[in-house]
Amino acid sequence: MFQLAKIRFALLLLLAFCLVATHVVATSLPYAKAGLTDREAATHLLNRFTFGPRPGQIDRVIEIGLDNWFRQQIESENSTAGLDLRLAQLGITNMTTFQVLSRHPSNGSLRSMAIRDGVVPENIVDLEADQLKTKLQEYAKEHRFRSQSLLMQELKGRKILRSVYTDNQLVEVLTDFWFNHFNVSTTHGQARPWIPSYEEVAIRPYVLGRFYDMLEATAKHPAMLFYLDNHQSNAEESATAKAKRKRRRTRKSRLSKTSLGVAKSEENMMSSQAIIPKPNKKRGINENYARELLELHTLGVDGGYTQADVVATARALTGWKVNGKYLNRIKKGKNSDNAINSFTFVKNSHDINPKTVLGQRLSPNRGIADGKQVLDIVAQHPSTAQHIARKLAVRFVTESPTEAYINRLAQIFLSSSGNLRQMIEGIATSPEFWAEAKRYRKTKSPFRFVVSTLRITEAEIKSTRQLSNWIARIGEPLYACQLPTGYADTGGYWINSGSVLNRANFGMDLFTGKIRGVRVKLAEDSPKQSLSERIQSLCLSLFPIRDTEKMWRQIGQILLASSPELKPGRKQTKARRQQTAQIVGLIIGSPQFQVY
Repeated sequence: MFQLAKIRFALLLLLAFCLVATHVVATSLPYAKAGLTDREAATHLLNRFTFGPRPGQIDRVIEIGLDNWFRQQIESENSTAGLDLRLAQLGITNMTTFQVLSRHPSNGSLRSMAIRDGVVPENIVDLEADQLKTKLQEYAKEHRFRSQSLLMQELKGRKILRSVYTDNQLVEVLTDFWFNHFNVSTTHGQARPWIPSYEEVAIRPYVLGRFYDMLEATAKHPAMLFYLDNHQSNAEESATAKAKRKRRRTRKSRLSKTSLGVAKSEENMMSSQAIIPKPNKKRGINENYARELLELHTLGVDGGYTQADVVATARALTGWKVNGKYLNRIKKGKNSDNAINSFTFVKNSHDINPKTVLGQRLSPNRGIADGKQVLDIVAQHPSTAQHIARKLAVRFVTESPTEAYINRLAQIFLSSSGNLRQMIEGIATSPEFWAEAKRYRKTKSPFRFVVSTLRITEAEIKSTRQLSNWIARIGEPLYACQLPTGYADTGGYWINSGSVLNRANFGMDLFTGKIRGVRVKLAEDSPKQSLSERIQSLCLSLFPIRDTEKMWRQIGQILLASSPELKPGRKQTKARRQQTAQIVGLIIGSPQFQVY
């Protein structure tokens, strides 16, 4: 018996070894077959799976091994010293979702509460604008309310700090990618205060998980329910329901007349009906979310769905709403973050009739199961696999992926039931990924451009306000893409004459100390170095493995034409620092720095 147990144990160990060995082989990085050195391959990994290398990071990746570094990123097992302390300085870091919502009322809500509490007269036009502003500010301060503009500034700051400082770069890059895929915009008033929670609850936990789980999480989150109006989608009223509602309104009218005790003329009757409350719910389906679910989130614009599928999908998702009890508790300041879910299914708003979505029939009277089945249908659809594969290939490999490559990635999606970790592993182990290592054909978005600059120069960030303003000025207001498409991921979308000029100006302002709250570390240079040698040294530090001879010669010609060669000496120290800042600013603004 003991011998049999030993044999079983040995077999289990052998099986475990085989599984581990299989996984290692599956994620082994075949860069040597592409003719790349360790240094070239490490640089490419850092360019694509992080927001850009930090000084010395290429050597550290080589030291621990490229496969090991990639595994650490996939497992998200790094802890970043100091990042938590930086994030702790942001108010939203220490708040629950309920606290974020209740402490950041909209301007309209703030006025309503001030009127309710008698701080502001009901007829606010009786107050001068300055008086009204002062009273509202005092009221907000007394009740510890914070502005939504401050909330949005902290949201942007959190994104910048994480992207610059975290060692778990792959998760940050993927969170940025998937938020953009399931875009929700701060330009939508109702969705705005929910967006911090949306990113943390509906996107971040699933970026290396199952696609279906993220799809369902986004579909149920109030940010999406408000943004694409599914909160307003209700089953069409039947003739019987309309008749009942009409009878209820008639009874209310009669009760109103009786209580007034006045004989109504026909004209008076019409006026009395005007005080009867209107139904709270708009009847009828809203197709906005259903259309974007099929066109943007899953199947793609050419995914093979019809208008009938859009309508049926919208009908299946009726009743998916933001919980009214949760919203009422926010208004009343009654904290119940754990007691009541912000999502609810309203049975009376759901279309109970049978439906057909993409050829699959949904039986009647199934409630929330209708919507879940639709999400499952589209999450496993071949068109979804193609759509997601293409978007990932464009983001991480090339802006012009071949159909054969997309098909291979799509097959990984289908065979793994939408396992996003396996998709990233499939990209990292593909020959197509490594073939791009020396081509530098991906254009940096404004956000990536700014963050990669901050990372390569070891920036010390005390305030992110001006950084987020610069990112918007270059063309990418954070969390504020108004269209549900999200921002495009191709160079043509980002590069134009205005954006190029702003990128160059950002580099100059950053390195001449004009961006408040940010300090960058410039490479030390010897007083004995000539201008040409200093430019060459700085180019090499900012472009670890690229051929920069043409660049540093061009920058040298520009600077020599506008400023003289500085001779060694203490009096020249300040001038040398200023000139070094100009050199780095020109490098950061160069065309070579805009691609990765």
